[in-house]
Amino acid sequence: GRHSQTLKWEGHGLKLSIPEGAVLSESVILIKASLAGQFELPPGAQLVSPVYWLCCGDDFQLPVTLELQHCATIKHQSQHSSLSFIVAKCSQEELPYKFKLLDKGTFSQHSSHGSINVKRFSLFGIVETIMQFFVYSPQPRSYYAQLFYQSDGDSSWRLHFVITWNLEACLTNIQQKYPSVDFEKGPHTEFEFEEESISLAIPEDGTTNGWAITPQNLLVITKKQVDSFKPGQRIPSCELRIRLLTTDSPQMLSYQMTLEGAREHKFLTVTRTPGCDSSGTRRASSTAYASGASGTGRETSNTLTMRDCLDITCYLCGVNTAILQKLGVALGIAYSRLQNTQSPTFAEDMVALWLLRMDQVMERGGPTWAALEKAMRHETVGMIGIANDIKRDKLHN
Repeated sequence: GRHSQTLKWEGHGLKLSIPEGAVLSESVILIKASLAGQFELPPGAQLVSPVYWLCCGDDFQLPVTLELQHCATIKHQSQHSSLSFIVAKCSQEELPYKFKLLDKGTFSQHSSHGSINVKRFSLFGIVETIMQFFVYSPQPRSYYAQLFYQSDGDSSWRLHFVITWNLEACLTNIQQKYPSVDFEKGPHTEFEFEEESISLAIPEDGTTNGWAITPQNLLVITKKQVDSFKPGQRIPSCELRIRLLTTDSPQMLSYQMTLEGAREHKFLTVTRTPGCDSSGTRRASSTAYASGASGTGRETSNTLTMRDCLDITCYLCGVNTAILQKLGVALGIAYSRLQNTQSPTFAEDMVALWLLRMDQVMERGGPTWAALEKAMRHETVGMIGIANDIKRDKLHN
């Protein structure tokens, strides 16, 4: 109310600039990001950003500036005309959410963000509109390729090669799927597709400088796989294994894997030292590494926050709402709050109530991965498979 504010949602590509006097002092702003949903876009429109739910009880007294990240590449100022903000009402009674184009908003050359002034909140996103009556090439999109190392024994690792849109929300999603307690972050690069797929180039005979590089599946990720990815699905990825062939005079591995099919020359350099991690620290075992004092791993006792909502919801994708209702009760949420099982956002709403520590949540252990795993194993819930996934992904000894 009395002062201007800038709110930046780290890891999700959103910033709000609220001028002095725009909101009442007691106003509460709720924000949620989604990479997929039941959305009806305008004809010829393709999403190039997450969709953001922004809710506030009152209209703003003055316009606020909403800044969203997109993955379209604007190399010339004339290209920004194909990008538009879209809006839909949060309070629709029927799905899908019906978006319409907004004729305002600003997009700049060499910037991955667009900004728009609004006086009320709703659902917002950014789309690229495709001209239907002219020969037209869509804007190139910016993508992000990342390698993750996973220890597979002494001087042996599995390499997970992942591609996603170059958006903070997407990067947050893959970092959560490959937690630092189990995976070591490797090299990464930003790129654009030149062809319809990216393949990793490895040595023809599968060996280099005393090391073996062995594909575990097809080393190809298509542009369609990345563009159509939705939370809850398997992240577009492929896997290799690298291992030292001999312990006699072992050599350090340094090998450039080219991204074939990328615009311009792009590569990822795999570096390994026998018996060591990438920083040169010798590992006694993979268990010692997992429980090391690096401070980057998430301990099982850490309390979860609203920033974890998307990650938690991904585990619940596809689960029947009747089961989710029982899970909410097992987590300590009052049954009376869990009646709207027909809501398309029931899972997200239930998770939000849990993260906000409503009702008896703290008596059931509070919002932690350990408490969630325990509640899933409750005899009335029976989500054993997902509980096992959480134990593997998030909990460690």
